[in-house]
Amino acid sequence: ECAPADAAVRVTAAGPRMPFASVGVRPGDLIHELDGKPTRTPDELRHALRRRVAEGGAALLKLRRDPASARSSGACS
Repeated sequence: ECAPADAAVRVTAAGPRMPFASVGVRPGDLIHELDGKPTRTPDELRHALRRRVAEGGAALLKLRRDPASARSSGACS
């Protein structure tokens, strides 16, 4: 689950069965980019993820977790 945030998308839930959880994304993380492209709304993020899954499933996320920025990649379905 995601919610809009300033120039990013805030992860509001990442349960054990959710794709984000399998690559270490946690509630509260801010996703700024997916595959080098800005994500500003949950709909943008979902659309981009669906496209990547259709193309092969792997995606590079640029996210911010207090206090430092982090990168995570993995297959999201």
